[in-house]
Amino acid sequence: MVYFLKKLGVSLQEPMVVNVDNQGSIILAKNPVFHDRSKHIDIQYHFTRDFVKEQRIHLEYIPTKYTLADLLTKSLLRAQHEQLSEGIGLS
Repeated sequence: MVYFLKKLGVSLQEPMVVNVDNQGSIILAKNPVFHDRSKHIDIQYHFTRDFVKEQRIHLEYIPTKYTLADLLTKSLLRAQHEQLSEGIGLS
């Protein structure tokens, strides 16, 4: 996203905030220590850790019930569907 915005002529002065609903992934990205449970993670996915270390992105926890992407990826109860629809600007 940063590279896309750069091509459009928009430069970010602060790290891009990435909302994540998995606290374990945030801990793995912020802690460079190798864990036995993380040895299955392919090396190509460690770029997130590098971006966090370089302060190019900031990972922020957001509860699952507020994850806007769920609107397009899951079947939801009507109330949650309406709440998330409002969150992306649909009435």
